[in-house]
Amino acid sequence: MSDETIDLRGYVELLLRRWWLILLITIFAVLAALFFSLRIAPASPAPALDYPANTVVHLEGVEGLAWIPELAASRPVLADVIDDLGLPLTVGDLKAKVTAFRIGSSYLVNISVLDPDPSVAIIIANGVAQSYIDYISVVRESSVASNPGYVISSLSDLEATSSDRIIAEALSDLGSLRPYIISPAETVDVADLGEVALPSSNTSPNLFLAGFLGIVLSVLLIIGGEFIQNPVRSPSQFDRKFALTRLGISPRYSKRRNQPYPLPVSDGTAPAAAEAIRQLATSVAGVIGKPGIKTLAIVSPASKDGRSSLAANLGVALAGGWKNVVLLDADLRCPSLHSYFYADNEVGLSSFLTNPDLEVDQIIQETSYQRLKIVPSGPIPANPVELLSSPRMRWLIDHLKDTADVVLVDTPPLLAVTDGTVVSSQVESVVLLVNGPNCRTETIRTATSYLEKVGASILGYVWNGRNSGMLGIYSQASRYQRRSGQGAMDTTPLEATNLVAEPKS
Repeated sequence: MSDETIDLRGYVELLLRRWWLILLITIFAVLAALFFSLRIAPASPAPALDYPANTVVHLEGVEGLAWIPELAASRPVLADVIDDLGLPLTVGDLKAKVTAFRIGSSYLVNISVLDPDPSVAIIIANGVAQSYIDYISVVRESSVASNPGYVISSLSDLEATSSDRIIAEALSDLGSLRPYIISPAETVDVADLGEVALPSSNTSPNLFLAGFLGIVLSVLLIIGGEFIQNPVRSPSQFDRKFALTRLGISPRYSKRRNQPYPLPVSDGTAPAAAEAIRQLATSVAGVIGKPGIKTLAIVSPASKDGRSSLAANLGVALAGGWKNVVLLDADLRCPSLHSYFYADNEVGLSSFLTNPDLEVDQIIQETSYQRLKIVPSGPIPANPVELLSSPRMRWLIDHLKDTADVVLVDTPPLLAVTDGTVVSSQVESVVLLVNGPNCRTETIRTATSYLEKVGASILGYVWNGRNSGMLGIYSQASRYQRRSGQGAMDTTPLEATNLVAEPKS
C-alpha cells in the first residue's frame, strides 16, 4: 500500500475543521450570482413582448375583392401606411407585424398588428385598416369604370323586372356599399394575452447553481491546499512515512473554564483521554525499562503542539505506576509546566544555571502527587541557549537521573529556536510529539533531521490525535468507563487514589 493512501475519515475531519471557509466561499458565490442576475443580466438584450392590436373591416358589396384579405399586407397598402404615419420602418419590417384573415364566412376581415409598444400597435392597426379600405375603393372604382358593360348589363336586368323606383335604389346602393371599419383597434390588457410568453427570471436557478459550485470549489480548494502542504492525516500514515516507533496516542480533550491547565489523568474530566495517557505511560515505561533510559525530553516541531500538557500528564501517570518522576521545565522562553501544578516559578532552572551558589534542593519542588517533583523554569533569562548549553545544565540532568527513576524534560519547539535541539543532545532519548491537525511531512522531516544532527536518540513518537467522540479512537473505553462509573472515581490527586501502601525500603 502506498504512502498516499486516502484516509476518508481524515478528509471528513479536514472539511469539518474548515467548515467556515466552505460557508464563506458559498455565501460569496451566491451573492455574486445574485448581483449578476439583478444588475448585469438585465442589461443584456431580452426578448421583447409584443402587444397585439386588432381591427375589423366590413367589405360587404365589394365584388371580387371581399375575399382577398391578404391585400391588407400588400406592398401598396403598407407603403401608404408608412408614408401616412411616418413610420421608421421598411415595407418588409411592417409586413412582419401585420396579419389579416377572414372571420368565418362573413364579410368581415380581421387585421392584427404586433408591436412592443401597445399605442404604436393601435395606430398601425387603424392605419392599415384605413389604407386597406382606400386601396379597395380605388381598385373597385377603377374596375367599374373600365367595365361599363357590367353596369349596363345589370341595369338591363333590373329594367326587365323592376320599376323605376327599384332601379334608382339599386343605382344608389351601388355607390353606397363601400367598405368601412366597424371595430377600431383598442388597448389590450397584458393579463389577457394567454399565447404571448412573458420573459421569465432565472434568479433562483442561478442562486442554487452558484451555491452548489461554491461548495464544490471550497472543497476542492481545501483538499488541494492540503495536498500542497503534504499532510499526514493519521498515525497509520505516519508509520508508513517515517520509521519511528509509535508509543501511543494522546486524544485532545476540552479545557474547563476555571482550570486553564487541566490534568485529565487525575481530575476525571476526560476519562477516555486519561486512559489513553495511562496506556502511553505503560508503553513508555516498557520501552525505557530494558535499556535503562531515565532521561527523556518531550520535543515537537512547532508551538502549541501540547508538549507541556503531555509532560505533565505523563509525569502524573508514571508516578502513579510507582516511579519517582522529576519534571524539568527547560522552556526558558515561554514556560508553562509549573502552571499545571500551581508551582512557584520565582526560582527555577534559569536561577540554578546563572547562580553557581544555588543548590538543587533549592529549585526542586514537591507536588500534590506522590513520587512526582518539578523543577520550574524560573525567571526568563536573556541568553537561554547559552544557559542550556552550559556544563552546569548537563550536570543537573545527570544529578536528577541519579535521584529519580524518570526525568521528563519539557522543551521549546524544535523549528522555532535551537533550545530544543540543545536539550535533546543532553538527554538519553527524546519523545517526538506529533500534533495531528498540523502534521506536515516536511515539518517532521526537518525536525527529525535536527535531532539526528545533534546525535539525539528518538525513542518514538506520540500522536496528539482526535478527541474521544464518535470518531475517536477511545470512544469504546469512554463508554465502558461511563457504564462502570470509573470516571467518577478519578477526581482527586494521585496520593488519595494510591490505596496500596508503598513497600518499605
